[in-house]
Amino acid sequence: MAADLGQVSRAVRAEYLDAREIEEEATEHLARKEADLVDLVLDAMQRGRPLRVRVGASQFEGSVVHVGEDVVIIEDGRGAQVDVRIDALDELWIQALVPGSGRGRRSTVPATFADCLEGLETTGREIELGGPRLPPVRGRVSVAARDHLVLDGRPSQQVIPRAAVGFVIRRR
Repeated sequence: MAADLGQVSRAVRAEYLDAREIEEEATEHLARKEADLVDLVLDAMQRGRPLRVRVGASQFEGSVVHVGEDVVIIEDGRGAQVDVRIDALDELWIQALVPGSGRGRRSTVPATFADCLEGLETTGREIELGGPRLPPVRGRVSVAARDHLVLDGRPSQQVIPRAAVGFVIRRR
């Protein structure tokens, strides 16, 4: 009788564990279905998984160092920092895990891609920017207006609508 109870106990426990595993898999699947791009890049940052992204004809690859509301900042390993507007992405690849490179804390600054653009005027640094339909262009932002950027560094000023900008590259 004790042996029968032991078998029943093991069978019930095995059924419970199987049901729990099925439930956990369903929960994880639902979470993946409900995730948006910000969730994906934040998870990549926390797990230490580099990204490769394409915006128009430009591709960038590197470690995720920041994720905001609509921006991901990538360090490319060659001394450049690339701010990418997430809704400008044409493609996103999540690379294999790099042990020891995950970042657990999420910073609040910059919160948005617009915040990244605002800072360009104050730094006075030469940057490169582009977008899905905007070929990369270099210059210094002399004015970061509400709906456009003014670039200096040429015989004439170039005015670029903010909506056209999908990425900004800052080189060291």
